[in-house]
Amino acid sequence: MESENTLARDLAALTRQVREISKEIDQLSTAAEGDDLSKAAETDDEAFDPYAV
Repeated sequence: MESENTLARDLAALTRQVREISKEIDQLSTAAEGDDLSKAAETDDEAFDPYAV
């Protein structure tokens, strides 16, 4: 991509591919680590205390 001989149309296509791959990597990383919402869903609930309300 850094070559002076790279055509503009090729550079545009390569840039598009890099963006797509970057998005996929981010999605895979999030799926592997889990986001805050999925972590909260996995947390056990505490016992309900009606006097705390």
